[in-house]
Amino acid sequence: MEAHLSAPIAAQEGRKGFSHLIQEAVDRFLDEEAGRQEEVSEALALVGSFGPGEAEALRERVRRIREHWR
Repeated sequence: MEAHLSAPIAAQEGRKGFSHLIQEAVDRFLDEEAGRQEEVSEALALVGSFGPGEAEALRERVRRIREHWR
């Protein structure tokens, strides 16, 4: 977060400086990263759980989604 954007936010919260904003951003990032890691772990736990037809159907759906990604 740039200083010119952080100062008004800090002022709105009645604080001087913006180290607390940086701490909040780091905390939020770490919380979100932990969530992503959990999702990855859950997905990896499913490896091999699909039957051949199910796996191919999923690949096809992913391929179609990626074609229209933007």
